Amino acid sequence: MTLQEIYDHLNTISPFALQEKWDNSGVMVGEMGREVSQIVLSLDIDFEMIERAKEGTLFILHHPLIFGKLTALDFQKYPSNLLEKMILKKQSCIAMHTNFDKTHLNRYVFEKVLGFHLEAQNDFLCTTSGEWHYKALLKHIKEKLNLPTLKVVGKREKIGSIALCTGAGASLIDEVQAECFLTGDIKYHDAMKAMSEDLMMVDIGHYESEQFFAEILYEELKVLPILAIISNSKNPFHTECG
Repeated sequence: MTLQEIYDHLNTISPFALQEKWDNSGVMVGEMGREVSQIVLSLDIDFEMIERAKEGTLFILHHPLIFGKLTALDFQKYPSNLLEKMILKKQSCIAMHTNFDKTHLNRYVFEKVLGFHLEAQNDFLCTTSGEWHYKALLKHIKEKLNLPTLKVVGKREKIGSIALCTGAGASLIDEVQAECFLTGDIKYHDAMKAMSEDLMMVDIGHYESEQFFAEILYEELKVLPILAIISNSKNPFHTECG
């Protein structure tokens, strides 16, 4: 298959036009007429993944490798060092970021991973209502997302509604219509704002909440006559104890 044919299929399952204006989803590296030898699915990419993959591989990532203003290619610095290696191996790269958040990722984590019943969804926020107790809810989240600890803002012994945005969704605080908001990368001032508005927040991690990207997309690509494999990207953070 050509890169164009694969791109067209991706565009039908999660249209790139849905991405946010500030996003950079789509083709990062590649030539539309080039034949793709295999597809590798991953949240992110690193040097080892590029090194292991054969010539002609297409990487489909959640996070855009080129994100923000890129004014020079310094091959000793990220992301230029990775781009150089991919180009030399005639590899390609497509990112499915905020478009995939809207069509697949948030709902999958909310329903399939955390087991909540989806009652409402806007572009990024999934919401439900019910009755949860503080300790039981946190235990459930830790188990489902494999989190040893959780950072929590505020405390409600009884919780009547929950909203979720995978990745870094704290900027959506004003849109949240729930008593408890689950998201990642909660900053200090986000926490202060939440406390002042009596909103409980739980930091579920950026990597931890989005690690399911590849397995979701894998199911969507089974219809293609080309091999797709999952490569588990590394969490850039680790926890030191003691």
